[in-house]
Amino acid sequence: MNSPVRTVFMILCYGLLCGLLLAVFSQIDSLTRFAFSLGALLAGVHFFKREERLAPRIWFVVTSIIFYFMITIVITVVLIAQGKIPLPEAA
Repeated sequence: MNSPVRTVFMILCYGLLCGLLLAVFSQIDSLTRFAFSLGALLAGVHFFKREERLAPRIWFVVTSIIFYFMITIVITVVLIAQGKIPLPEAA
């Protein structure tokens, strides 16, 4: 049986990995983007094999979504700061 600290650590690690892979997937336009999607899917399947209880699985999905949005916001802010995404002019 896993300790609660290890379970929380694994949820955060797998959630960060899947969130990062999905954020990169949403930013790339070439065919290699599907490798990131497949990586997120495989990481999710691996986590679901490790955890048999429902609560860690739900928290994994929630943390993946939260990390996805956080990483996407960071990527967007960096692209705006570099001038790669133009800001609309004020009216």
